[in-house]
Amino acid sequence: MKRTTWLQLSLLAFLFTSCEKGFEEIERIKIEGFLLTDEYGTITGSVGNTEDDWIMFNWTRLTSLEQSFLSFPDNVGLENTSATEVRNPVAFPNPFQYQSAVYFYANDSVKLKVAIVDSHGFVWRNMATKIKGMQVLYFDFSNGDQFPSGLSLRYYYSFSAINQPNYKVGYGDIKVCRDNKDNSSCF
Repeated sequence: MKRTTWLQLSLLAFLFTSCEKGFEEIERIKIEGFLLTDEYGTITGSVGNTEDDWIMFNWTRLTSLEQSFLSFPDNVGLENTSATEVRNPVAFPNPFQYQSAVYFYANDSVKLKVAIVDSHGFVWRNMATKIKGMQVLYFDFSNGDQFPSGLSLRYYYSFSAINQPNYKVGYGDIKVCRDNKDNSSCF
């Protein structure tokens, strides 16, 4: 029994020390497609597979890891909310230099949760708020050490209402691109 435990521990130690990538370097989500927009949110093109980006779907379509990004505690209640029509959000500009903005819209009052993560599953920003009508949220990424040019990030978002948590969710990919007007070095 002791020998088996020692062999198992030795094997685990070998596996952890022989891996080329550390735990924090493992890609947990694949960020591969970008809907390109200008500073007004007008779509100007795309790079890669954008089939699932910036569209709404059901909570169960997200993996348990993706659901965990939006399961952070917050102080925003669901009173006076309803499962109203929401529109597909738009991030702009994409790619961006220092600040990313996202346009959200709901016909009536809803709770909106947003989490911005990298491909390793690290959550860089999250927030919860109530919205009604048009709402533009701004996120600062001006720290070049944390957010270097070429970094890919993903917005996860969910809309909730009283008795209907996360009734619509989605995600969309964004890219940091500094000092390059045509974005050619960022993709």
